[in-house]
Amino acid sequence: PAGGVSVNLQLGFMPQTLEVGGVQLINYAKTKTLAELPSSREKLRYVGQAPDAPWRAAAAARIEKHRKGDLNVRVVDANGKPVTDAKVSIEMTRHAYPFGSAVTAQRMTATDSNAVRYREIVEANYNMVTLENDLKIMPWRAGKVDRHAHGYYLPNTMAALALAKERDIAVRGHTLLWGAMASFYYPTKKFDFANDPVGARKNLDAFAEDVLSATRGLISEWDVVNHPVADFGENGQRLDLVYGREMYAEYFHKAKAAQPDARRYINEGQDLPGDNEPQRQRYEELIQWLIDQKAPIDGIGFMGHFGAAQLNSPDTIYKLLERFGRFGLPMKITEFDVSSADGNDEQGQADYLRDVMTIFFSHPQTNGIILWGFWESAHWRPETALYRKDWTIKPAGQAWLNLVKRDWWTRETVRTGADGTATLRGFKGDYTVTVRQGDLEQTGSVAIGDAPAQLTLVIP
Repeated sequence: PAGGVSVNLQLGFMPQTLEVGGVQLINYAKTKTLAELPSSREKLRYVGQAPDAPWRAAAAARIEKHRKGDLNVRVVDANGKPVTDAKVSIEMTRHAYPFGSAVTAQRMTATDSNAVRYREIVEANYNMVTLENDLKIMPWRAGKVDRHAHGYYLPNTMAALALAKERDIAVRGHTLLWGAMASFYYPTKKFDFANDPVGARKNLDAFAEDVLSATRGLISEWDVVNHPVADFGENGQRLDLVYGREMYAEYFHKAKAAQPDARRYINEGQDLPGDNEPQRQRYEELIQWLIDQKAPIDGIGFMGHFGAAQLNSPDTIYKLLERFGRFGLPMKITEFDVSSADGNDEQGQADYLRDVMTIFFSHPQTNGIILWGFWESAHWRPETALYRKDWTIKPAGQAWLNLVKRDWWTRETVRTGADGTATLRGFKGDYTVTVRQGDLEQTGSVAIGDAPAQLTLVIP
């Protein structure tokens, strides 16, 4: 019957030309089983995937140059004389570069076995977190009411922030403003921008004042404006089209006044994945306008949600970073995940995650890679998680650990020369230094940064 059968052609996001012809409909119901039919699922493929792709050597050279620093350890005896041939070992304890994930305040403060494992992974692997939804306007308001009714609870949110501070885990605040006026974010009953823009603006301002006051001293950086140029709001509406882009600049000043020590970011998606060139141009133009208006903007965020049809080559991503790097601001992947073609190619997912992290880490103006979740049971796109529901690690999770905890983590041992000095080179961050000579041992702490670090230890 009419309308009873359809043929769907699902296209990717890249510019392309498609010609269709010779369509046939063949009924295999009586001759084939579903398992016998060919699968249309393909492995993830992208330019620059080969192990010997030229971009890899260039990225490695940049990482060596920009992400490492020198340490000189001088070993002396109680009389201040150099100790020769002492064994000097350094062990990294914390990376200077932010590697993190979105987390939920509710899981960070729960007491069940899954929550315990959740916190263990956060504390072991991430030095920065983003509260995924808890600091957004509707969850923040709902969290002031009964947690059983809304799923958010403000005391848990504040407890999670306190826990992060206690564990020395930096927190990104997400978000003061959401530019795209989508009904799922701004319910019409609460925010009637069309009929009561003054009242809606008062609600926005009251929230910003409230959350900035309550979280003072607990946030290291804010997404001041999220999705400032996206067009997925109802009828393409955005806050700047109602109130003027001056509102965005005003909120940067508002954030600085309330939390002067917290860095202030603008944050947008679909700039690194795919080929959304019109949005990239709008993002560039807005950033330049904010700078011209002397808005106190401290960084540029790229969300980095990569779909299977949006896997730009590492070279392309580096060129985009160079393009946005002209503003002279730090750049961060703020919501990173990689689709694995509906779970069909976990190794391809791991390869691309590794390569995006590598090319991003290699650019000297970047200052962080933040996942948008890591556990399958607490993720907006479960197939992109690093850990399965049963906490077994996926190839992408192992790729993350291989980079952050192995390849980009320094453990080294050398011996002092005739002058009692040992020179070492390691990734920038905090270190424990141990010196041994015979049965004698001494330890100290030091941070490796841009300038050569110096440490003197005395062997009594």
